[in-house]
Amino acid sequence: MKITMTLYAAALAILAVSSAQSATFVDHVNVRFSTPVVVGTTTMPAGDCAIQVVRGSSDNVFLTFRSASGVSASVLVNRSNEMDNDTQLTGDQARVVLNRRGNDYRFDRIVMPDRSGFEVLPNVE
Repeated sequence: MKITMTLYAAALAILAVSSAQSATFVDHVNVRFSTPVVVGTTTMPAGDCAIQVVRGSSDNVFLTFRSASGVSASVLVNRSNEMDNDTQLTGDQARVVLNRRGNDYRFDRIVMPDRSGFEVLPNVE
C-alpha cells in the first residue's frame, strides 16, 4: 500500500509539473539599442538584444533581456491593455519605450502590435 501511494504521488507530481510548464507562454521581441540601456539594475550594452516575455502559471509576468554580448537581466512587469494610442505603431512591430534619467536611458515599457503591453513595476525605495 505504501509503495502504491508513493507511485500515485509521484505520478501526480509529474502531471502537476507538466501542466505548469504547458501553462507558461513565451513571446520574443528582438530590438537593437543604439545606446546602453538600464534594465532593472543591469546596464545592457548597445546593440542587438532579445526580449523574452515569460507568462507563468501564476499572475507574474517577467521580461528577460539578453544582449548579443551575453549580458542578461530580468524585470517584473505589469500587464496593460491600454498602453499606447500612438500612431507610430504599425503592422506587426512592437515598440520599446525608454525613459531618460540623468545620463542613463532606462527601459520603461514595451507596447505590442495589438496595443497591449508591459510596463516595469515602480521601484519602491
